[in-house]
Amino acid sequence: MELSTFTFMFADRTVLPNYSFLHQYYATLMRKKIIRSFFYLMLVMALFFAWRCYQTAEIEAISWLLMPVVFLVECISGISFEWSAGLGYLNESARIMINKSCAGGQFFLLSTGILWFCFLPSLKSIKEQLVLVLLTPFITFLTTIFANTARISTALLGKKLGLVHELLPSQSVHLAIGVMVYLVCLLLLYLAFQRFLFVFATNHIPVNLPNQS
Repeated sequence: MELSTFTFMFADRTVLPNYSFLHQYYATLMRKKIIRSFFYLMLVMALFFAWRCYQTAEIEAISWLLMPVVFLVECISGISFEWSAGLGYLNESARIMINKSCAGGQFFLLSTGILWFCFLPSLKSIKEQLVLVLLTPFITFLTTIFANTARISTALLGKKLGLVHELLPSQSVHLAIGVMVYLVCLLLLYLAFQRFLFVFATNHIPVNLPNQS
């Protein structure tokens, strides 16, 4: 009697461990990882496609990057520029040309990719990730305009003060200024974005406080 009772209880599924919940949990987890990996792959492909298009684009196609920079440089330096098809913006009297190398397209794509892949993993909600993906190019566009304006204005100031010809060649000075300005802007952009997400998380994550009686 005892043996039959034991056999019946052992055969009953209720006394055996139920792994269906764990199986469902890991299946859901793997599905989310696959979706996220595919999402990241699409972003990488989008950046690569944009980079390839930028590499082969004529200067007329990237005027949306140059026009705001030229306007701000004119306001700051007081130097006027005229558009020359196929070349860029010229000032013949000052022998200055703002062309495709001054557009900062690669900085724009690099900063966009850094913000995407540094901060997307910290967001759990798909809605928040989509907002970040759509908002980031607008922010990096403004940062690119600011960085290029600062870079060109600083180079013009150095040329006006005579530092270019007395200390270093023009190309070396321009390259050094560009590296310094881009690194500072990229660092400030990263820190500002990090601070923004910290404030966002602090204000939107519910905190369950213990009841005080």
